[in-house]
Amino acid sequence: MAEFRGTRSGWPGRKSGSRRQGSRGSGRPARTRSSLTFFALLSITLIVIGQSSPFAGVRGALGGVFAPVKSVGGTISQPFGNVFEAIGARNDLKDDNEDLRRRLNEAQTKLGAAEDALRERREVLAMDDLEEITSLKSVKARVASSSMDNFDMTIEIDRGTQDGVREGMPVAAGIGLVGQITV
Repeated sequence: MAEFRGTRSGWPGRKSGSRRQGSRGSGRPARTRSSLTFFALLSITLIVIGQSSPFAGVRGALGGVFAPVKSVGGTISQPFGNVFEAIGARNDLKDDNEDLRRRLNEAQTKLGAAEDALRERREVLAMDDLEEITSLKSVKARVASSSMDNFDMTIEIDRGTQDGVREGMPVAAGIGLVGQITV
């Protein structure tokens, strides 16, 4: 446990009942308090002058006096503002480029996979000596009625032998091969 040694007032080197010189009971020097009071009154006065119309002439005169200083300050600081904007824009462009490169790599990977799948499909069709379904003559038909049981589904279409439909022909839909023509 630490031990504290001091005077009776609780502060080392300070005698009980003593005060700093120049204080008025609050512990602040008189000069600090009067400076604080002066600046507070000056601030209030400037706020009142800035908002009241009788002092508009004073405000205009002060604005005219300080306008060149404001103009020079703006001219000097503008390039720095432009530099910071350019740095921010450069970082945004850098992030956008990284995102676009990542998306391009993903698209190229997907394209490569799709090209591989098409090549494999052509090879399988060539090995089995099959034609592509897009090269076959087709007949468009609509579903006239349908029935379904536990093992298969039967669909009746609105086309027949007079339209070129024969038994054993494949039936394709948007999802691919779905069945075969039966009589």
